[in-house]
Amino acid sequence: MNRSNIPGPTRLLLLSYYFPPVKVVGAQRIFRFYQSSSKFWEKTFLITATARPICAEDQVEVVKDWSIRHFYLGLKGQGMQGLAITEKTSPWRRFLARLADSFPFVLLLGDGSLWYCWRAYQEGKKLIKKEGITHFFTSFRPICDHYVAFLLKKRFPQLVWIADFRDLPVDPVRDNVLWPTFQHFFLQKLLQQADFITTVSSGLAKTLGQYKQPVKVLRNALNEDESAVDSLELTKPAAQFTLFYAGTIYAQHQDGEILGQALANLSERGLVEQKKLLLVYAGKDGAAWQNWFAQHGLGKQFLDLGVLTREAVMAWQKQAQVNVLLSWSSPKQGGILSAKLFEYLAARKPILCLTMGQIDAEMGSLLEKHASNSLQFPAQEANTGVLENWLLARYEAWYEGKSEQFEGKIPSWEEEFEAFLAEINLQ
Repeated sequence: MNRSNIPGPTRLLLLSYYFPPVKVVGAQRIFRFYQSSSKFWEKTFLITATARPICAEDQVEVVKDWSIRHFYLGLKGQGMQGLAITEKTSPWRRFLARLADSFPFVLLLGDGSLWYCWRAYQEGKKLIKKEGITHFFTSFRPICDHYVAFLLKKRFPQLVWIADFRDLPVDPVRDNVLWPTFQHFFLQKLLQQADFITTVSSGLAKTLGQYKQPVKVLRNALNEDESAVDSLELTKPAAQFTLFYAGTIYAQHQDGEILGQALANLSERGLVEQKKLLLVYAGKDGAAWQNWFAQHGLGKQFLDLGVLTREAVMAWQKQAQVNVLLSWSSPKQGGILSAKLFEYLAARKPILCLTMGQIDAEMGSLLEKHASNSLQFPAQEANTGVLENWLLARYEAWYEGKSEQFEGKIPSWEEEFEAFLAEINLQ
């Protein structure tokens, strides 16, 4: 099914449990899709569980959710997005996290209860009949919007369903669900109704291909407005070589300790001044970086800013000398291209990617093409010589007042989006 065989104007229904999305950089993808939709669809409608819609009142339906998760967070005085999706360290919490990601328990413990799915389905039917919807778009996570889309597609098979995945619902590396074979079976049944599956990288696309539907890559690039935003004025320590990292840390799959080791080695050899080094962190997991740096006597060279606004985070990215990325890759799964990577590209500063497992070819290709003076390095490499030489080159450039801001073309959301729509014959 594509636009060429849909008579008349095309209209989009976007189902997004959170809208505008939660303050997670990857979730901004849904908002970009919404912003771009007016260029290709005559009108866009929205079904959401949140009460913060920013689109026209006659184009949005707010469906109240009554999930266990929602009730629990409400009692704690947090918003629905208050519970971070992080990997838990204790066996009991780890089990509960996996249970909450697994069907059917995700409908009880996750965002988007059975009540939300049923009410969203009912509202979706009304909109389709009243407004002449031709396409609908859903994005994981959470998974509930995919369930609603499945029901709508069964009821209206002539419509085009685009099912998006920012992450893998069953991750072979993170081992995030119980009974993975059953989860794959269920997802294949669910997604056989989708016309297209979209995801953020070729590596994830290869894995999602097991569900037997066409998979298209739509990378998480920033739009031109985001890339052009002026940096906020920051109050930061003067005359320090600054490395910056923001976001969640998955303890079993990300490791920055080698960075502390390499910087300490350079300091001990007298090649850098320890007091001029500073790693700045923004997020909820500062204890991990504090520990990695303290192991090498660099505890005072670490600054934990806690949770910042996205604007402040992007300002730090633009003013740091190096932006640090923690990732992972394995023979089972590659192509972990986080949305943060594209923020780093927009900041145009050297990027250091520390990868657990094997070097990721897709990540390496992007850095080589768009980010000069950047490095991908194994996070568990015993010999830190290459990393130390790279850090020393960045330090010396900073010390001599040389700009290492890279020029040239970087991926943009507008181009990625147009190319994606062309692939599905929707231009």
